[in-house]
Amino acid sequence: MVETSFFLSRETIIPVAITASRMALWREHLFATMSKNAGSLTEYFNIPPNPVIEIGTQVQI
Repeated sequence: MVETSFFLSRETIIPVAITASRMALWREHLFATMSKNAGSLTEYFNIPPNPVIEIGTQVQI
């Protein structure tokens, strides 16, 4: 366990006001807020924070 590294992904939802969007802007903001409030994978899998490497991306909705 000492030499083990864990690679986790993180997605950040960004609401964008585009007129061609199929989702209302308030729904995009609500979805982004709910995504931020979700629990982390380190807590879910009970992994100590030191050996974790997070790789993230931003997703525009």
